Amino acid sequence: TPPLPATHSLTSVVLPKPAGAETRVSLRPAARPSFSRAIRRGRRTTLGRGGSDITATAIGAALDAELVEIYTDVDGVCTADPRLVKGAIPLPSVDYETMLALAYNGSKVLHPRAVEFAYKYRIPVEIKSSFTFAAGTRLSGGELLGKGKIMEEKKISAISHKQDLVAVTIAGGQKAAELLANLAIEVFKYRISDAKITLFIEDKYRSEIEYRLQIDQIQPLQVEQGIGFVILVGIGINLDMRIMARLLQLTADQQIRSITHSDKTIELEMPTAMVTEWVQRLHRELIEGNQ
Repeated sequence: TPPLPATHSLTSVVLPKPAGAETRVSLRPAARPSFSRAIRRGRRTTLGRGGSDITATAIGAALDAELVEIYTDVDGVCTADPRLVKGAIPLPSVDYETMLALAYNGSKVLHPRAVEFAYKYRIPVEIKSSFTFAAGTRLSGGELLGKGKIMEEKKISAISHKQDLVAVTIAGGQKAAELLANLAIEVFKYRISDAKITLFIEDKYRSEIEYRLQIDQIQPLQVEQGIGFVILVGIGINLDMRIMARLLQLTADQQIRSITHSDKTIELEMPTAMVTEWVQRLHRELIEGNQ
């Protein structure tokens, strides 16, 4: 079979052995449509970006599959986007939680909802290149990575990034709550402080958010363009003060707007023009330097 174009993906699902069977049952290959779903009254709509990934893991979960293989235009998950970082290191295995953090913070290797299906139903997923079919990245629970690896010293597993964001700041209150309840666009991040809400959205959604604000008669307090994020991902890194100390050293006197964290990330907000440089620099200092 010739390699697929970069705009397509291919998936396969390995079914479990029936109880008492000594060998895997041989099944005829079957093609299954993806990227669409049924909504109210049987009407059909698309799943949107990552729809094929979501379909594959959902079918794998429904069939209690041994493995879901996703073939795409990359060799698997790396420690950073290999298009930006020449020294990006392929990861042979990634646990569900780390992959979920990467997916929700800018990595486009696998859609977040696909990771959620795999995580919830504990379905191993393997991401491979449709050009080489070589072994890629195995996504599974920590127990399959080895107990020693789970208890290793806290370290940064990978770096993700997001560029070309718009920050829309509005006053809190009932109108803001109604806006958020009916918002139909993806919000990358939000921040709430001093009775103000800041929504970080992709620039392509700017016209939609402006339309919603107009319809709901909400005057934004501030709208900023050209915002980016560089996000360090790793279990427990947010509480490791040595990592924070090193970050403070590296970012001193730089145009870093803020440094925040979640339970698995440390997030640096900056002008979008600086993102590529800082992905490369942080990868060199914090990942390549610790190999």
